[in-house]
Formats: sequence, C-alpha cells, structure tokens
Amino acid sequence: MAVITVLDELIKTCPDETIKKYLLTLNDETSETMRRIKSFKPATFERFQITKDVFAIEQSFETKDRSLCFFESHRGYVDIQIMLGGNEQMELCRIEKLETDVHYDAEKDLIKYKLTDRASKLAFGKYDCAVYFPADAHLCVAKLDGISTVYKTVLKVPADYKDFFACIVS
Repeated sequence: MAVITVLDELIKTCPDETIKKYLLTLNDETSETMRRIKSFKPATFERFQITKDVFAIEQSFETKDRSLCFFESHRGYVDIQIMLGGNEQMELCRIEKLETDVHYDAEKDLIKYKLTDRASKLAFGKYDCAVYFPADAHLCVAKLDGISTVYKTVLKVPADYKDFFACIVS
C-alpha cells in the first residue's frame, strides 16, 4: 500500500523527532543538507545515517529511457523517496503482478522484476514523496518530459517500524 504525498505532509505526520529534523532540512534550500545534495554531480549516491536504524541514500542522477529501468522491491526496508529537484516518472505495481527477474539479494535488500506496461505511472517533481512498502514494486529513474537531472533522497526505514508507519498512513 504505497503512499503518495508531499514533503510538508510527511513532516507533519512524522512521529520520530530525529527523522523529522532531517526532513525539515530538506524544506530549507540554505540548509547544509540541501547544499550537500545539490552539489552532487549526476551519478552520485551517498549514504547518510539519520538514526541508528534509519539512513538516507542522498543522490543525483539523470533520468533515462524507461526501457533501461527496472521494477524493484525491498523486504527489510521501506523506501521514502523525496524529490528535491528535477522531474522523474515513477511507476508502481503490486509485486504479485510482476515476474521476478533477479531473486532476493539479502545484502542489497533488493528484488528486481521484469518490465510491465500494467503499472500506475506517477509524475514526480520537487517535494513530491512516495512511501513504498515491501509489497510495492516501484520503477524509478525514468524520464518524464525528456532527460532531467534529479536530486533526491531516499530514506530507508526498517519495515518493522510499525508505529512510524501507522502515523504516515493515517
């Protein structure tokens, strides 16, 4: 059950003060966090620890043709994808509707699926957010209206943080 929202709403519903503090820095173009992410050259992916169990993959990349992308899902973590610049087409599909391409890699917490045309397409821009749970396969990095340089952060929150997600989906 994916949740599609915007950064302000994510901040309002976040029950963890440390994570909320990080989210607030994303809403401030002058913050150290935003300066760091916006300084990334395309194809930069850096891990940033937020709490003992929660981290972010801060990143910059150029979008590409959908045919070069793949669907993925995760078992151990929920992805909270937050767009900070550029635009991107994301797609969403329940995992049971997809054919597995690469089986679960526990070290990467990653399952890859074959492309399908039977997914919901989402147009994402600055401050749009998606919360992808383990049953939500998602395709990212696809170009929307041509190639775009994207700046985003993906929070990786353990899937067993039930109280955290109860607030987000309520």
